[in-house]
Amino acid sequence: MLILAERLAPSSKGTRLASGQKGKRTWTDGPFAESKELIAGFSVLNVPSRAEALAWAERYAAILGDNEVDVREFEQ
Repeated sequence: MLILAERLAPSSKGTRLASGQKGKRTWTDGPFAESKELIAGFSVLNVPSRAEALAWAERYAAILGDNEVDVREFEQ
């Protein structure tokens, strides 16, 4: 059963939050280099602004610890 199928905007329109040891966080605007890593999961949020989406990314990063969180819109 298909649950969700959407097309994401290219990484050139995205922002990545990398969280490392000791809580250090780094924001990077796309585009991102190709990655051979597997996406471990995703979340879909309906928020009124990009700023709010980035705030949610910070909350996720605080919970998940050492990780990367990409923020992208669905492409219309």
